[in-house]
Amino acid sequence: MDSQQHLFSDPDISFLAQAKLQARVLVPVLRAIRERIGREEADKLVADALRDWSREQFEQVASASQDTKLGHWQTIWGDVFKKIDEGFEMEVLQEDDATQDFNVTHCPYADYFQALDEPELGALLLCEQDVHLADSVGSDAVEFNRSQTIMGGAKFCDFRIRLHNKAPKSDKA
Repeated sequence: MDSQQHLFSDPDISFLAQAKLQARVLVPVLRAIRERIGREEADKLVADALRDWSREQFEQVASASQDTKLGHWQTIWGDVFKKIDEGFEMEVLQEDDATQDFNVTHCPYADYFQALDEPELGALLLCEQDVHLADSVGSDAVEFNRSQTIMGGAKFCDFRIRLHNKAPKSDKA
């Protein structure tokens, strides 16, 4: 995988459009699996598969990166913000070289997946990506915390990000 290519790098498709395409395939498959093996087991099976896939994607990109770990985070995080859809609202609490604290107060992704009655799938496809990106970079470069999401039923998503400017270069695979 090219180090410049990742889940968020296609500028021609927004997150919501990407998620809708994924949902068109995954929702009927998930519902069919639920019918066969039950909701709890089906949801666990799909969640585990999607988490493994996402982590693998970010780990491949991180291992191919020639940038510092923090630079890798900033490149992908920058791509994320280029793809945010209209209707997305956030309140910036603090933003400087070491801190990015903000609350998302309206999320069109949550609106969409809640309307489908599949917020857990939305969380896997969208919300958890932030965590997997941070994990692929490493806590020596970025500390990512979010205790709640709109997708999970909260009134807002609380993003708390600490950037460590002395983080080492990405490890090569």
